[in-house]
Amino acid sequence: EDGEVDASDYAAASERYASCMRDLGYEVPAPIVNPTNSMTHIYDIDMGTREPDAFGEDNLSCKDPDLNVIEAAYLNTGKQRMDESLRIAAQACMADQDYDIPDDARDIRAFSGDPTADEGVQREAAATCINDEALRLFPELPYVGVAY
Repeated sequence: EDGEVDASDYAAASERYASCMRDLGYEVPAPIVNPTNSMTHIYDIDMGTREPDAFGEDNLSCKDPDLNVIEAAYLNTGKQRMDESLRIAAQACMADQDYDIPDDARDIRAFSGDPTADEGVQREAAATCINDEALRLFPELPYVGVAY
């Protein structure tokens, strides 16, 4: 309403999504904070006996447009900060590929470099390192959302 998206706005939109999925009959556990940015939520929703396409449609209908728009604004206006253990592991992964990531890099953009300089090669390496290391360090995550 006021043009700003803060943590409470995002939490409310996230809860509306979870409530919508519950209303459709899904069991929705408490969200997990995404370690790639320490801002957004990851939900481990079991689709049960539903077909993947039906689950996908339900998921999309509950997310759109509210959660997607609010999440994007929240990420763009908030201060993303990668979990410290993930930052260290991703930095080591990038070093293994000859990328020098500074110790003060705390978000995905800082790991990604300039996508126009190398046609996005470093950005792709960063996304892979962050995703792989997050799933290794946080095995309870059903997936990881790497957003720029």
